[in-house]
Amino acid sequence: YWDESFGYFGASGDYLNLSNTNQRGAYDTDMSGSIDYKTEYNFDWAAYAAKRDDCTGCDHDGSFASTIMSAYIDGREAITAGGGVSSYDPHRMTIVNTWEKVVAANIVHYANSIQDDIASGSSDLNKHWSEMRAFAMALQFNSFKLILDSDLNSIVELMGDNPPTIDDLAMYNDNLNSIKNTLKNTYMFTDNDLVNW
Repeated sequence: YWDESFGYFGASGDYLNLSNTNQRGAYDTDMSGSIDYKTEYNFDWAAYAAKRDDCTGCDHDGSFASTIMSAYIDGREAITAGGGVSSYDPHRMTIVNTWEKVVAANIVHYANSIQDDIASGSSDLNKHWSEMRAFAMALQFNSFKLILDSDLNSIVELMGDNPPTIDDLAMYNDNLNSIKNTLKNTYMFTDNDLVNW
């Protein structure tokens, strides 16, 4: 199960040695001219962690990717050494809590994108709304989640079941600020994180 979980995270073998930019998608580590999808490709969750780490102006320390990957390595070493649950459980908790913060940071990112879309009249609003909503829905599946069910329900309710219509944009902008503040308080994000993700 540990290895299956790592597979869903989707990091390449060289993940910790790559820059945030190269932790997203394909990177030809051995410079062979081709990509080995088993060792030289970072799939979605690993890429999302790297994207949120790469934040100019954020107070976040840029450690989502390295924290998750290091915990996977340390947990695998504990399992290989024959340790019981107590030997790898702290690493599991590091992974699930940090992964949850990646999900929350992505909600903030797409809320910011929607606010930019509202301000500019961009046609990308529906796309960004659907991404934000999907990340919010993902939070419910972490049985160790840090966010309270009541706060998560409030966030999803504020997002609504459909993207906002043109008549609702001003009110929806306020909803997005409320969502971001709830995530800030839950995950100890800062104002700079909220603005720059």
